[in-house]
Amino acid sequence: MDRAIVWKDATRIVYKFGDSSVPPPYHRSFVISVTGENATVVVEESYPITQKQFNLVLKALTAADMSTVQEGESPDCTGGTTETVSVYINAERVLHGWVYHCGGESFCTLLGDVNTIAEAVCDLIPDLAHLRE
Repeated sequence: MDRAIVWKDATRIVYKFGDSSVPPPYHRSFVISVTGENATVVVEESYPITQKQFNLVLKALTAADMSTVQEGESPDCTGGTTETVSVYINAERVLHGWVYHCGGESFCTLLGDVNTIAEAVCDLIPDLAHLRE
């Protein structure tokens, strides 16, 4: 993936957080899909957003300087968490990568500042902390 890609043409950004392998109600995984009109959480709640809010997510995507690399050697670790970012221009997925956090280490196919995009996307959901309980 070329790091010089211009994100202004993106039409959908998907952020996934996969929690460690624990049973409900302690499992806190979620997916947020953001378009120019809505931010939708995996629990099938849709939150209307403005074009200004979507533009802030696109700005965060640019600031995060996302790109992907091939998966390296699998870590010898279990029970960690995974963050995934996918970006679409219309129906075409133009970026897809993940970061697996386990045992104080991070292993990934996604380069850049995932925290920047995660914060911008998660901030769109006013009651996300409650939904993750």
